[in-house]
Amino acid sequence: MPAATEANQVGKMEDLSSVIAVVDQKDTPFTSRVKKGKKPGNTLMDWQADGHRAARNQGTPDGKPAGNFQNKAAQRKKLHGRIQHFRDEWRVTTLAQEVSNIAGVPEGEEAKSKATSIVDLKRDMEFTFLSADDSAEDDGVNGLKTRGVGSWLSSTQQADPQTAVPTDYLTPAGCIYTGALSSFGENELRGLMQTRWEQTGATPSLVGFSGSNVKNIVSDFARYDADKASSGSVRQFEHNAADKKLLAAVDFYEGDFGHVEFHLSSFLPDNNTLYILDMELCERGRCPAGRGGEGCRQCYDDERGHRGRRGGGGSGRGVLAGPGNLRAGERRVVALSEMAARASAGRMGGEIP
Repeated sequence: MPAATEANQVGKMEDLSSVIAVVDQKDTPFTSRVKKGKKPGNTLMDWQADGHRAARNQGTPDGKPAGNFQNKAAQRKKLHGRIQHFRDEWRVTTLAQEVSNIAGVPEGEEAKSKATSIVDLKRDMEFTFLSADDSAEDDGVNGLKTRGVGSWLSSTQQADPQTAVPTDYLTPAGCIYTGALSSFGENELRGLMQTRWEQTGATPSLVGFSGSNVKNIVSDFARYDADKASSGSVRQFEHNAADKKLLAAVDFYEGDFGHVEFHLSSFLPDNNTLYILDMELCERGRCPAGRGGEGCRQCYDDERGHRGRRGGGGSGRGVLAGPGNLRAGERRVVALSEMAARASAGRMGGEIP
């Protein structure tokens, strides 16, 4: 007997949820945390670093005239950094914006594209800033490139001749871990922080941007005692019986030579990398285009055939003063803040709208 069944019905409306699940939730802790500086005045930024002579115990005979004069500016050096322009381009046609009704995009495709582009630009900056790439000039094919943290944290001079760090202000080799990741532990971290303190004499609050493999090792500081001959590993943990929670992570480490706050980052060169930085000495510049020096530009064609947004030109400077890094075996591992023998500085470029 004929009947209208669900299988043969015509005109059924699609049950499409007005929710878009974004599965890629990678955060940008460095770019979000670094302070903003002023708009750059040149594509090549310059600043100075200075130091002090070694302390001495030297008596002065009574009545002896001064004669051992010194040049107190002898240790002053100029450092350089390049800016980088960040852009993300997209296009939405008039019909796609004005006619189509897209589930989960109540504000329209244009607004959705803007929001997505802002996030993409910020992730590009995070990836660039935390890279180990050196800076480079605009050669007509490839644009200006700023130097990543991993390149600033080097005990040897960088390849870019105009921006190479003076040898006196390079990260000391003692602040660079070169062993295997499996051999990196609390003693190694403490030793690096001690070397940094012996160079700078400062114990600021440091921030560590860590890959997942290194973060696991840092959290083991609170889980296991170091293996010793004729003894087994002992697991330690903090347990609140009332809350029924087992705490097995280390997000803060405090030692004799300073303390570090750790943040996981998805945009490091690999999961075996950790940079530990003094964020008070880090800065990124403001975008020279858009509203209030930040923002971004929108461009429309004459017939409104499409709408496009040019991702805000992120150009600026960033000061990465005092980095050092830790590396493990064949792969990059960790980085420790505070540049070399004296408080020094590096700069990077970028801006988010």
